[in-house]
Order: sequence, then structure tokens, then C-alpha cells
Amino acid sequence: MIDEDALIASVGARLKQLRYAAGLTQEAMALRIECGLRNYQRLETGQVNMSLRTVARLAAALKVNPGELFVQAGPLQAEAASPTRSVTVNQPRANRRRSRP
Repeated sequence: MIDEDALIASVGARLKQLRYAAGLTQEAMALRIECGLRNYQRLETGQVNMSLRTVARLAAALKVNPGELFVQAGPLQAEAASPTRSVTVNQPRANRRRSRP
């Protein structure tokens, strides 16, 4: 049986990865798929189950095949870093290393 919550979280993580690779902000993605920023953020964090219509809109906004959203997300590559900051995807917050001055 498929763990639905894990699948939704995985798709959200992949969405975030693809958005970074495209050099887009959450705000830009929300505008492209015609939804509010908070609703878009919920998609990326796996808090909501997206419809097929939303999958199609996301894929079009990212210029990828819809199936790309269902490929397991991996760590971000250096060239796919955010236009405004660098982050690591798929690491629980408790396990992230903090740099100390």
C-alpha cells in the first residue's frame, strides 16, 4: 500500500527542487499557476493534496512534463540554488548543520 502522506510530501519536495532549478521564487510560481502565495507554499510543504489540474499548471509553469513532479526529489545541485539564497532539500531541520562564527 502507498503511504499517501509520504507521496504528497515527496511531490512537494520535487516541486521545490524544480522551482529552484528554474530560478523562480514562490511568488513567481504562485502567479504563474494563478493561486495565492500561501496556497502555493502549502503545495511545496506537502500540506495539501494537489489536483491533476494543479499538476498540469505546475508542469506548464516549470516547462516540464507532469511526470517530472513524481520523480523522487534529491539534493539540490549547486547550479540549481535559489536566486536569493542557498538551501538543502530533504534534510530534517534538526539534522541541518549550523555554521558558527
